Amino acid sequence: MLGSLPYNRKEKALKYIKIEDRYRCAFSWKLLEKVMRDVFSLDLGKESFDIDAYGKPFLTNRNDIHFNLSHSGEIVCCIVDNYPVGIDVENINSIDLNIASNFFSKKECSDLFNLPNKDQINYFYKLWTLKESYIKAEGKGLSIPLNSFSFKVGSNSISFNGENVDKWAFLLHNINTDSQNYQLGICVQKGRLPDKIIEIPYMAL
Repeated sequence: MLGSLPYNRKEKALKYIKIEDRYRCAFSWKLLEKVMRDVFSLDLGKESFDIDAYGKPFLTNRNDIHFNLSHSGEIVCCIVDNYPVGIDVENINSIDLNIASNFFSKKECSDLFNLPNKDQINYFYKLWTLKESYIKAEGKGLSIPLNSFSFKVGSNSISFNGENVDKWAFLLHNINTDSQNYQLGICVQKGRLPDKIIEIPYMAL
């Protein structure tokens, strides 16, 4: 499978130490190939790619098509649009929540630790995936400090406080498998939120 990847993607996959991480990286590209074919009738095998200064892959000859990829555990995800997008998926595991102070704003930390203990892990991952999706959509990666902007997640709302606040819209989605739970965060330009999240089994790629 790795042999069929574009050079830049193959190079990234081979940087992973664990073989399962290499395959997740490869599967995320296969998923992108399918989505590009289904949505844009685009054959990625005939397109050229490059990596920008922040490590984000892009189509060199199609500035009207944008995409982003993420993978964690059993899940690989992609998002495509005619405008910049960002996506992040995380396996919800128990962690030391004190690390939040290293990445979250003071307001986010306050919101997090004022929740009942049983709700804090899930809220942490909601904030984390939203933050990751935002910096990926902005295209500047971790050059944007994660504590320089903030989110507040309500039962049916997501509030954003940062640069270009009127530009972006956000979506959270839970993915549950037989053995694991995942949090998905999406960032798109306002007015372009997806109507639904489509889940595709590996065998369909």
